[in-house]
Amino acid sequence: MPTLVSSSGDAAENAQEPGIRYGRPLALLASLFFMWGFITVINNTLLPHLRS
Repeated sequence: MPTLVSSSGDAAENAQEPGIRYGRPLALLASLFFMWGFITVINNTLLPHLRS
């Protein structure tokens, strides 16, 4: 009967192909998302102040 658990290498090591890194694009996307949210929230606060 074949084994279900592979004994060759670490599971995290086999999760991605070598050379593919998503850290920088993910950080950029998260930064843009939070900047957009901050601008949206600060916009509701600044509009009444700037109208006066």
